[in-house]
Amino acid sequence: MTTLKRPPIGVDLYARLHTKQSTQEYITPKAAKVQKAYESAMVAKFGDDTSCHPLLDNETWCDVSGGVKKGRIYGFGSVSDPASFLEGTSSTITSQDMHGEMDAKAAEMEAKHQQIREEMDSKAVAIDAKQQQIDAKYEAMEKMYAALQNMMGN
Repeated sequence: MTTLKRPPIGVDLYARLHTKQSTQEYITPKAAKVQKAYESAMVAKFGDDTSCHPLLDNETWCDVSGGVKKGRIYGFGSVSDPASFLEGTSSTITSQDMHGEMDAKAAEMEAKHQQIREEMDSKAVAIDAKQQQIDAKYEAMEKMYAALQNMMGN
């Protein structure tokens, strides 16, 4: 799996879900054809600078994928309300918006990670204290056993 040096766009997710991981080939000829057609249509509609493209242009996707058929959109599966897909706000989200959202999620995850790390450190200290108590009791028992053996003459 390749790691992107930028926020993912709609076609990245489509490619990830419609290619074989081992060979990176599309699972069907139609999958490859739709992806290429979408990228070409996006360049024609928004220009060569892909950073200015929306993450997913629903209208363009429907045009190149064959539209809504029996409540389904190729690459997206079943859509309960095709009109909401076509009018959806996802086409207005920019890469910058997504990048900011991803940064916020990363910060949230890092804070949670730090909290878990602190909880684990606290539990490790408690475990160490218990282990020291157990070790002290064990040493005391060994001394008592040795004293008992001495008393019995062994």
